[in-house]
Amino acid sequence: MARFRHIPNNAKEMKIEINPAYESERELLVRIPEERYAAEQTFCCDRNTVVRVSVGSHEYVVKRFKVPHLINRFAYTFIRKDKALRSYLNAFRLRETHFDTPEPVAYMAIYKQGLYHTGYYVSRYYPSERLDELMRRDMDARQRDKLYDEFIDFTYRQHQAGVYMKDYNLGNVLVTYDGEHYHFALVDINRMKFNHYPSYREAMTSFDQTGLPIPQFSVLIPLYAKLVGEDPEQGIYLMLKERNRRWRKIRARAVFKRLFPWL
Repeated sequence: MARFRHIPNNAKEMKIEINPAYESERELLVRIPEERYAAEQTFCCDRNTVVRVSVGSHEYVVKRFKVPHLINRFAYTFIRKDKALRSYLNAFRLRETHFDTPEPVAYMAIYKQGLYHTGYYVSRYYPSERLDELMRRDMDARQRDKLYDEFIDFTYRQHQAGVYMKDYNLGNVLVTYDGEHYHFALVDINRMKFNHYPSYREAMTSFDQTGLPIPQFSVLIPLYAKLVGEDPEQGIYLMLKERNRRWRKIRARAVFKRLFPWL
């Protein structure tokens, strides 16, 4: 059950929900929005801020979402769940469906003058490497084939379980290796669908979001196509079509922002 708490610095009100397993840490966790804990590692400091902090006896990753524009502030107050809350709830759903993600710890939302202002999602620190970084590393052909096979199997199992991640950037996939197998975990999980079994075209959209170069796609897509019984050449065509559509959208958005910078 979410609770409201008054906090200083004109923030007015904070809504907080804590994983029952961490209820004993509540008084330490509620201080996170006051930024009283020094960042020991910064993963991202762009639109959103993602840092590793030590709170009490645990290491956490704190994601602070940027302040949305006024329309979304109204929407997150009265109509729909904000990104931090969706991340928190989706983490439980993922773990229930036996897909790994760092353990969810807490969700916090700051309200100013009665409107949503920004949100925080707190999870346990998950020692790992990002898959996009691992993909760029030199490794022998046998080990790379193993990585490809197990990543494709991980993706296939998600889709067969009705789990569809709408932002399948490889930076959002964490990976560890136990000496025999690669293990994957998902992060940045506020945009997900559950009980949704993606079509072949949607699956190719996911592969396009990975941002991999064409030579790697020519290896990965046939592996996926074999599992789902589809034509790999058609898959590559669908992926390239989606990539062209996405780049047109990005260029159109850039033009729009130049014309209407205040929006």
